[in-house]
Amino acid sequence: MMTREDLLAKLQIYKKEIYRRAYLLLFAAFLPLVIVFFGVGITYNIVALGIPAIVLYFGTFTILMGGIIWWFASMVKTGIPKKIDLLCPKCDEPIIKNNVEEFLATGVCCQCGTKILKD
Repeated sequence: MMTREDLLAKLQIYKKEIYRRAYLLLFAAFLPLVIVFFGVGITYNIVALGIPAIVLYFGTFTILMGGIIWWFASMVKTGIPKKIDLLCPKCDEPIIKNNVEEFLATGVCCQCGTKILKD
């Protein structure tokens, strides 16, 4: 079982890790934008190549961004709680899935109902 102090310390780490990953996401979103639109577009004069080339570059950028956003969402949902041990010992699901305040009030897992917090 985990104490409230332990949980609050882990939540602080969780929050810092999410912010760190959000900054990585912003950088990762900006980098393909620069490479695809400015670097390739200016070098090969994308406008002169016509609409199919523009659609190809927009499609490439959209696929890259979709993959990066999917990675970020999966890290926030399962990767980070697993890394800092915010998983239920019984069902192995993140304990703060829906509402942190509700979990702090009840101290039970939102998935299986196991008591996790010591009073």
